[in-house]
Amino acid sequence: MARLTWALYISPGQQVVEQHVILVMGCIELLRRAQWALLRLEWEHHCCDAKARAEAEKEAEAEAFNRQLQVARRQSSGDRIYG
Repeated sequence: MARLTWALYISPGQQVVEQHVILVMGCIELLRRAQWALLRLEWEHHCCDAKARAEAEKEAEAEAFNRQLQVARRQSSGDRIYG
């Protein structure tokens, strides 16, 4: 409803909307936009955080695979690791 209050303001020949009502409608619109911006920001943070976690998991898997590959190469070349 708050999104459509501008239609009252710009409708031709309107006699209903007075100055104080226009002020209230403007404040409601500002609050609506602020709420939308907050929701949008939260959603972007959620999506970016999920992407970052997935990327970190892929990097960890690649690192583990590289470690296993290095161990396999050392074992096949006859090198022994003591420690």
